[in-house]
Amino acid sequence: MKAEFSFSKDHPSIAGHFPGEPIIPGVTLLVRIQEVIHVSIDPGEIYRLRSAKFLHPVKPGEHLKISWEKGVSGDLSFHCAIRDVPVLTGIFSLLKTLGRPEHA
Repeated sequence: MKAEFSFSKDHPSIAGHFPGEPIIPGVTLLVRIQEVIHVSIDPGEIYRLRSAKFLHPVKPGEHLKISWEKGVSGDLSFHCAIRDVPVLTGIFSLLKTLGRPEHA
């Protein structure tokens, strides 16, 4: 699946991060990615972040493209880029599905 988004130049998370050269904090990126992916999954599935690798800073106003796919194990791999430059990759692991046994 795919989606696109950006952060406004006055986004509250960039205040003081960093004056003169603002960048979007990593946690803000991860929260937005989780929100985007969440609308595409089964509402009974609960995920946790297993890994994330930040490859390039993201500045306010930059247009991000995210793609993700669900693996055989149920894990979700995601890739985020700006103009084909990778900025963030990671994996959300399926923790459990409500009404079903937990995964190991």
